[in-house]
Amino acid sequence: MNYDIISGLASKGLSIRKIAEELKTSPTNARYWLNKFNIKTIPRSENSEYKFCPRCETDKLKTEFYNRRNGKGNSVYCKTCSNNQTVERQKDFKQKCIDYKGGKCVCCGYSKCNNALEFHHLDPLEKDFSISSARFTTFDTRVINELNKCTLVCRNCHAEIHAGLIDLVNN
Repeated sequence: MNYDIISGLASKGLSIRKIAEELKTSPTNARYWLNKFNIKTIPRSENSEYKFCPRCETDKLKTEFYNRRNGKGNSVYCKTCSNNQTVERQKDFKQKCIDYKGGKCVCCGYSKCNNALEFHHLDPLEKDFSISSARFTTFDTRVINELNKCTLVCRNCHAEIHAGLIDLVNN
């Protein structure tokens, strides 16, 4: 590595990550050479307007990050990435629930779109929570116990069950 090149990049105010990109190397390697040459990068102050999102790998304004629950700083991911991650987690959870219940409507066999499949509690009095509004991230015994009280139906059949047009007991 060349001292002048690394020193020049650091003096421009580039972060270790940006220096590594310029040198086409890893941040660890860039950090090694910065330390070897005793070159200090300009630290990004806490008052900086920008923050790096490691998921989308872009610098964004701090206003594009949620505040942490404890009130100290911002979340790791930007709002867009946080929201996308939540949607992915919810879709994965619903897919596991659908797979557990057989993957198709018990009345008509519909299975094209997971968004159209719902969990119908056979006995509403035994319902501890609604699967669709559950905020669980793990598919565990609590979820399985609740799914055992349900049957998987499509939206149309679900509406017909509640309208009394389909009788699941005698079906």
